[in-house]
Amino acid sequence: PCHRHHTFKATMLHFTSRPFLSIVSLIIVTSSLLPTPTHAIVPCTSPTICETTLLKGSKCSKDGYCTNPFMGGCLKTMLESERYSQKYSDDTDSADDDADENDSSRENAVDMRAWRRRLLSTPRVCNSEDDDDNDVATSSESIASSSPGQSSCSKNENDYAEVRLWAQNWEAGFVLSWMMQIIYSELLGVPSTVETGVRDKNVNFYDESNSMGYGKSNDFEFFQRAYDAEGGDCSIYNEANKREAGGDGDGEYIPCAHAVMDVWSTNPDLEDAQRKGVVEPGQFVGMVGHQGWQVTKSSIVNDSSLANIYGIRGRENRRKLADRFKRPTTWKYYCNSISPNNCTSDDGVATRPPAADGSEDGSYFSSGSYTGFFRRTEK
Repeated sequence: PCHRHHTFKATMLHFTSRPFLSIVSLIIVTSSLLPTPTHAIVPCTSPTICETTLLKGSKCSKDGYCTNPFMGGCLKTMLESERYSQKYSDDTDSADDDADENDSSRENAVDMRAWRRRLLSTPRVCNSEDDDDNDVATSSESIASSSPGQSSCSKNENDYAEVRLWAQNWEAGFVLSWMMQIIYSELLGVPSTVETGVRDKNVNFYDESNSMGYGKSNDFEFFQRAYDAEGGDCSIYNEANKREAGGDGDGEYIPCAHAVMDVWSTNPDLEDAQRKGVVEPGQFVGMVGHQGWQVTKSSIVNDSSLANIYGIRGRENRRKLADRFKRPTTWKYYCNSISPNNCTSDDGVATRPPAADGSEDGSYFSSGSYTGFFRRTEK
C-alpha cells in the first residue's frame, strides 16, 4: 500500500587491469537498499538434515554446519541430480521422447545432453581461495569418481589471470557476482573469486561453509589496485593479506577487484575512474531495477489508516508517521549519542562498540552484537 518506484538503466562495463587482460563483465545498475542480513550457514547434527535442507552431497561438518553442496561446481552438481540425469541421460532416448516433434525442440534436447556430458567431465577451475588440500582433478577418471559436493577442481590451464568480482554489500550484488563466478569458473575455465573489501568477510560461491559476509560498497579504488597490479593479477595481494591476518589481525587489508555487477547509476568516484581509463565506459543491457517502501501487516492491524495513501500523505500525517515508525539508528550513532555507557559493556541494545576499522559504523543491525534502535525525532 505504500511504495515508490524509480527506474534505472542497466549497463555493461568492461573493467580492465591492463590492455592484455581485458575481461568483459556485465554490470547491472540498480537502485538497492540494504536488506536484513541473511545467515547462510545451516546447523546440523546429521548428514540427513543437510541433504534434506540443501542438496545431495552436503555433509554435516565436525563444526556442526552443513557443507556447501556446490563446492565442486554448481552446474555439475545440478546436472548430476535425478531430474537432469533422467531427462538428459546418454543411456536413454528420454530427451528425444520428451521433446516436441519440431526440429528446434529436438536440437535443444541434443544440445543439453552434450552440455551435460561436457560439464560432468569437467570440474570447475581452482581459484586462489581454494584450500591447499582440495582434491585437484587431473583426469576424467578422477572427475567421474568424485561424489556430489566434493571439493574437486581443476588447475588453471588458461593464460588469463584470476578474475575478482566485487560483491558490494547487498544481496543483489551477491547473486549477480555468483552468476559471473559460475560462468567464469565452470564454463570459461577462468579462475574467479569474490571481493568483499573487509577481512574475514567471505561470499565466495564455493565456500565450504556457505559463508555470506557483508563487506564494503562503492569503493572504486579497488579497481585502481587491479589496474596497477603486475599482470592485472589481484591474487598478488593474497600473501600480504594472509601475513597481516597471521599477526595481530589489525594490519591493513588490501582489497582488489576487476569487476562489479551491481552499482548505483551515478557515482563521482566511478566517473573519475572512467576518466583515468581504469574503468571502461558502460553499455546498456536492458535490465531494470526498482526500490519500494512497504508497510508491515502488524502496523496496519494497529493503525488501519496506514493501509492507503490518504493515511500517510501530507504534512498533517508527518507527526503520526514519525511516532509510529521512528527513525532507525546506526550502530555508531547509538554508541556515541544514546547508549548510557557508550557501548563499553552490554546495555541491552549493543554488546560492544562497532569495529575499529569503521566497517560496522553504518550498520543498523548485527546479530548478537547490535539489536538496532529506533528513536523518536522532534521533526
